[in-house]
Amino acid sequence: MAKLIANGGGQRRYEIPEIAPDGVFAARCIDLMETFGVEEEEYGKPGSMVTKDKMTALFACKTMDGTQTFLVQTKEFNISGSPKSNIVAFIKSWMGKAPPPAFDTYDLIGKTAQLSVVQKTSPRGTVYAEINSISVLMDESKAPAMGEVEVPGGPRVQVDSASDSAEGSKDPF
Repeated sequence: MAKLIANGGGQRRYEIPEIAPDGVFAARCIDLMETFGVEEEEYGKPGSMVTKDKMTALFACKTMDGTQTFLVQTKEFNISGSPKSNIVAFIKSWMGKAPPPAFDTYDLIGKTAQLSVVQKTSPRGTVYAEINSISVLMDESKAPAMGEVEVPGGPRVQVDSASDSAEGSKDPF
């Protein structure tokens, strides 16, 4: 579990077979991929290495008419509780308020959202889907149910499907 605190290797992306189309979708967070101790060059200091913890969220999305379901993942976030961090801004847009101190990111599993998705092309020519914006989903019944879409490679987190949240977690929102 990752706790968002003020100070704060391997496969770090989901293998998603089908690229999500452009549009606005009802979604549910179905898994988190957290990688701890990632070494990378410190921003603005060439040759200086730092160790960071990273997180990517996986969403099951459904068209508003309910006819199509697909997967889309977030960019990789640095896990940080700083009010200026990208992950805090993302969660604030998603939940409508900033996460409380010592927020456990696993509490995001099972939460619904409205996603705006756009297709982009990398400099190498790879087409991928990017979450352009995230907000509170007004009608949660439009989102896919937990377990409706399979997590590529299997879930990284054990989820209690009855409560649609991570096992043992309490809803901070």
